[in-house]
Amino acid sequence: MADEPKTELTAQDPPGGATPPPQPELQTGMLRQDIELIPPGEHGAYAILFDPAADAYYKISERSMDIISRIDNNKKVNYRIR
Repeated sequence: MADEPKTELTAQDPPGGATPPPQPELQTGMLRQDIELIPPGEHGAYAILFDPAADAYYKISERSMDIISRIDNNKKVNYRIR
C-alpha cells in the first residue's frame, strides 16, 4: 500500500477542512420613519423617543438620542465583534 500524501491544516482552515459558508454583510439598519425623537428641553430635561405604533413615549439618555439620530440610512458595518 502506498502512503497517501498528508495535508496540513492551518489555523485558518475550519475543522474537517470544509469551507465555511459566506458570512452575510452586516448593516446597521434604519430607524423607522414614524419614530419621533424629541430633544431635551421641549418636554422636560431629558430626551424622549415616541413610537406611534406602540402609542408610547420612552425616556432616553442624551447619548442614546445622539446615536439614534444618526441612524438615517442603512450603513455597512466594517467589523465584526466576536
